[in-house]
Amino acid sequence: MKVKTINDEEVIVLVHGGIGYLRNDYGESGKELLVEVSLENKDGHWTIVKMDEYTEHEYKA
Repeated sequence: MKVKTINDEEVIVLVHGGIGYLRNDYGESGKELLVEVSLENKDGHWTIVKMDEYTEHEYKA
């Protein structure tokens, strides 16, 4: 997880994770994900204002 501070009231959090699947033939598949969460601090509470999901390939492009 990485946090990018925009200013005192805005941050962007980058979360790196993955999703795994088990197919009917017991084979595994899945992918890595990067989720970017934009947060704003309003009245002392952090609120999600935007979320974007990327595969690792999309994020690096």
